[in-house]
Amino acid sequence: MQLINQTVRRDWHLYLIGDAHKGSIYHHDDGFREAVSIIAEDRTSKAVFMGDGVDAKMSDNRHFRLDAVNPKCPTPLEQAKDLARTLKPIQRNLVTYLVGKHESDLHRFGDVVEEVCERLRIVQGTYSSIISFLGYNKKLQFKIYVEHGCKVMNSNAADPHDREKAKQKALKSQLRAQQFGDVAIMAKGHAHQLLIVEPTHELYLTTNGGEIKQNYVHNAYTQDYIHPDLRWYACTGCFYKKYGELGTSSYVETAGYSPTETGMIKFTIENGIPVAAEKVIL
Repeated sequence: MQLINQTVRRDWHLYLIGDAHKGSIYHHDDGFREAVSIIAEDRTSKAVFMGDGVDAKMSDNRHFRLDAVNPKCPTPLEQAKDLARTLKPIQRNLVTYLVGKHESDLHRFGDVVEEVCERLRIVQGTYSSIISFLGYNKKLQFKIYVEHGCKVMNSNAADPHDREKAKQKALKSQLRAQQFGDVAIMAKGHAHQLLIVEPTHELYLTTNGGEIKQNYVHNAYTQDYIHPDLRWYACTGCFYKKYGELGTSSYVETAGYSPTETGMIKFTIENGIPVAAEKVIL
């Protein structure tokens, strides 16, 4: 766990991006570079990298295939250098880089995350981190909990709407299980899915002076406890394609997994409050 403070303006955008898998021929290079450009051109932006920046599978990994390795950057160090070069235009926007599964698997050989963070001069994250966003007056706007993640969200429902709802429910359940109560946003990577769960502002009635009035539950994001239904939840997509060049097969294809969802999540912050979230599909 890492605790990080980040100063921001009152109106800004937060991008959650990760799972690039540099070094694989299934890395979605055009989409990843476009994502970096979007963040770089947004003068109000801050970004969190959610881990798995490099693919770097060991040869004893059950998903390893020699023909899936990009010959231009076959080693973990070369992949880390390539990732740092690609992220260079947004080094001032990046708050931190989380440790993903692929980086963690390389612990015997060195710290890939440390390598990238030192090159970019950004705060090194861990598997999970809590980031407190502060105004220039040093007052708290809100906190977020981010993790790389280790589970996916699946559903066998026949109806697409039911499948989406089931995945959202699973995402919320997985993140709520971490038991942090003072965060406005909870997000994870790893699953290669783009999911958003918006806060639910439930209706309640009050009586005053002989009148019955309708109200909706709200929660100040600076409180010590934020009700789970009033938080935002997200899964942040990836830049790894199920299908690459014809004549090759990724582990996603051979395992029969659903297609990956390439892109990132963008939050809009107005007057220090998260007011909207969207999938940036790339």
